[in-house]
Amino acid sequence: VLELISGMRPEVDRDLCEKLGSLYTFVFRHLTEAGLEKSVPKIDECLRIMRYERETWAMLCQQVWQERGDQSASPTASLPKAAGQSPSRATGTYGPSANASYGGGLSFSA
Repeated sequence: VLELISGMRPEVDRDLCEKLGSLYTFVFRHLTEAGLEKSVPKIDECLRIMRYERETWAMLCQQVWQERGDQSASPTASLPKAAGQSPSRATGTYGPSANASYGGGLSFSA
């Protein structure tokens, strides 16, 4: 979660970074509290939020790929089809080429 926060680029979209930063800060604090309290419900809530975020980013990547005509790979291929089901490990760089002038691509590990 801290990597997500530190990787934001407010110079690109300050409003989006502020909103996501607030959400990720909430998740980080909630996870910290959950660890101290040994609270499974708090961890479950954080997982629910982060799974929703992952789905949102995957849909965004799919939309960008479709708009650019690059449908050779699907960002949703490694996502679970049902709640609670998770892939064994998903890693990589997704989206436009990392050689794009703006840095391109979205890289994450789940």
